[in-house]
This record gives sequence, structure tokens and C-alpha cells, in this order.
Amino acid sequence: MLKRFDVVIAGAGPAGLSCAEQLQDTGLSVLLLDENREFRAKPCAGGLTPLAGLPELQDGTRLFERQSIYLNSRRFEFRSEMPVRTVSRVVLAEHLAGRIRNAGNIEFLKGAALEEVRGDEVHTSWGVFQFGILVGADGSQSRVRRCLGLPFRLALALYCEIPAAADEISVHFRPASIRSGYLWKFPHRDCLNTGIGFDPARLKTPQAKEILARFIGEQGLHASGLRLKGGPLNYCYAGFRFGQVFLAGDAAGMVSKPTGEGISFALISGREIGRKILNPEYPMPEIKQALRLKKRQEMAGSLMEKYPAVSAAVLYSVIFSLRWDFVRNRLSRL
Repeated sequence: MLKRFDVVIAGAGPAGLSCAEQLQDTGLSVLLLDENREFRAKPCAGGLTPLAGLPELQDGTRLFERQSIYLNSRRFEFRSEMPVRTVSRVVLAEHLAGRIRNAGNIEFLKGAALEEVRGDEVHTSWGVFQFGILVGADGSQSRVRRCLGLPFRLALALYCEIPAAADEISVHFRPASIRSGYLWKFPHRDCLNTGIGFDPARLKTPQAKEILARFIGEQGLHASGLRLKGGPLNYCYAGFRFGQVFLAGDAAGMVSKPTGEGISFALISGREIGRKILNPEYPMPEIKQALRLKKRQEMAGSLMEKYPAVSAAVLYSVIFSLRWDFVRNRLSRL
């Protein structure tokens, strides 16, 4: 007989793990699947904005009260009472997994790749399982999303980890060359994560690599011989519930295209879906507010595509100010 679970969560990233945490020690049987046998790094700058929460996560992080935004050659500085942290995705995953380690109702299968969804069954490399509810938290190329027949719109990120030190987070916008894309420098404890995010419809990958190489040189850094990593970011939001199937995080398109922020949105969507599963009447206020923020940021980003000459003022006054306004509103309700 097929083994049945009340909830199957596909993907043990921030969205899947935060969803599982909401369901721990309840009367529900939960299966958490991940295709990897060990937690691994993901294409990501590793920034945790105040939206992410997780104030108890300190080990392996760096804290930055100052962040700089460069619009062409002009610099804008943020000094915030709500600092941004950097953390490796492995450290983050291990922290989140530790919060459900002793949950008796959650079975965690590592190395179990999702192959297909048929009706109320998930077919995996470890066998077939039945579900009452399925949560697709399986990333930007989500197989659950594909099985639902939903479209994808992908941005790309390329980065390398340079053995260098820095004292501030910086994001660099150069609309004339990379349109609504951006370059970044995110200092971690053991490296400087430096990369480029871009729309492949506007900028080809070889061009993006050249721009990133020039940027690294301009910053006085050396990346020769270092491995360039990368991957897609799905920003196409088309809903988070489809009958008994939910989508969370990158699988739901919960990534902000103009800023590249995905971890915070993944954590919020995972938590909110977990609460919705437990209480079907739960109105999901946090995910609705996050979606409003994402929509406003992407409206500003579309202005950058159309009017790159005036995008500096738009980007500064619309995208980033909205982010912090959202944070203040959210924290005021806690």
C-alpha cells in the first residue's frame, strides 16, 4: 500500500522548512522531501533583510547597519535601526532544519527527487506517496509548478565568492548597460559575494559575464581562477493556491525582480501557507502585504526598462523606500 501523509512538502529551502515548522507537533502527518542529500549553497547573495525575521540567527552571520546603493556614480547610504545580515544558505538551512529536528510528526527524506505529480500522488526517486495537501517549495524551476501547467519568467544571477573583506553591503545599478539589472557586493564572514542579476531578455549571459568581470576589476578585486556560479530566479507570480496544492517561495514566483530579494519572501510564504493549512479561515495578511510590496517594486522596475535615463530617482524613491516602509508596518504589528 502507498504511504499517505496529510501534507507533503517538496523542497527543504527556506520556504519548505518554514512551512514545516508551522506544522510541527500538530495532528498532521508531514513528509518533507528534498532532492539533495546535504544542504548546499544556492545561487544567492545571502542577504537577510528585516523582512526575514529570524532575530535568533546569529552564528555564521554578519550584521550591517549601513548599506550603500549606487546609481551610476551616485551613492545613497542607508543607516537603519533594522540591520541587514549576510549568511550562507547552508548555515540558514541548518538553522531552520534544527527548529523541526525533534518534531515527531515530520518525516524528512533527503535525496528524494520529485519526478511527477499524479492526482493525489507524488512520484519520487524514493517511491510514491499520497498526500492530502501538497506544498511545492521546490525552487525556481519547480516541478510542482510545471505539473500545474503554470508559466515561468526567469531572471538570472551570476556570482563568485572572492577571498576579500569589506565593511558594507552595496548594490550597484547601471541602467544604461544592464537596464533593470544590478551588481552587488555582499560581505560574508569568509568571503565577499559579488555578482550580477539581470533579465536574459535584455542582456545576454556573455555580456553579463563581461560586465561582472569589469565591475570586479573596478572594485580593486581579483577573481581570476575563481568559479563563477549562477542560476535562475523565477519572479512570475501566478497564485499560491491551486485546490489542494500550494506554491511557496521561488516556486510561486515570490522573488522581487528589481532587488533580487527572495529569502524573506520565501520565509513569509512558507509560514503563511503553514498557518493556512492549520486554519483554512486564516486570511494570510503577511503574504498579501509581501505581494503588494513585490508588485510596487516591479512597477518601479518596469519604469527602469522604459526610461533608463530617469530611473535613478525612481529606483531610490520607490523601490527601496517602499521596502523599509513595509518593514516598519510589519514590525509595528508584532
